[in-house]
Amino acid sequence: MVRKYRAPFLKEVIVRLDFSYPVTKLAKTIPQRLKEMISPLFPISEPKEFIGKELVVTKDITKEKILEGTDWFFHSMDRQKTLIVSISNVNISYKKYDSFDVLKQDFLPIVEELFGTYDDFQGKRLGLRYINEITLSENNMLDWTNYLDERLLTSLNFPQDPSKICRAFNNLELNYGDLVIRFQYGMFNADYPAPIRKKSFILDYDAYYQGPQNLEDVKHNIDIFHEATQALFEYSISDELRKLMGVEGNG
Repeated sequence: MVRKYRAPFLKEVIVRLDFSYPVTKLAKTIPQRLKEMISPLFPISEPKEFIGKELVVTKDITKEKILEGTDWFFHSMDRQKTLIVSISNVNISYKKYDSFDVLKQDFLPIVEELFGTYDDFQGKRLGLRYINEITLSENNMLDWTNYLDERLLTSLNFPQDPSKICRAFNNLELNYGDLVIRFQYGMFNADYPAPIRKKSFILDYDAYYQGPQNLEDVKHNIDIFHEATQALFEYSISDELRKLMGVEGNG
């Protein structure tokens, strides 16, 4: 069961599909049908010019090719979600996240249109990332025992003098075969190397699969990513934190 919370500590949610090859036509224009799909959800358009390089390898020679064009940025009216379409990937970033169903409703029709528009279109990497920043107004800066699984707190408990900690951030990578989850967690401390002054703990789950993917693969994999990351999140937290966030239902 995947729980939905009234007041989660989500800082950002990102979904991204990297293309197997650059779609150079997107450097100049967005297809009209795709524009019509994007406009209702992302009505603010802010295209940005880019200059880049591509390495071209042939049998006889290797050379650099200069790429110029446009990255297509689109924002919701409140600018809480941003869609970027480029020659190499499509991604959506959410500062305000409603639900996984909404994310799929935003993302998958755009991906489906790209598959239907360009010949031999294929994904090479799909990622779904949830960044939680748990910030609490408490004086005991380093004590998270009421809110998080104690196994995540080892680095905070190790020093003889905990007041000397200015950052305790960890990286754990888990290979499930059909996906990898890069789990980064701990007290990052934005004021580093100054002492920790704010009680803030990061739970950052980045699920991805790297390999050829057609449209049906993308649809299948994104569901797997969501289920796996949410299960790991629930495994990381305590009932006390669930009470703080307020269980709303399933989502």
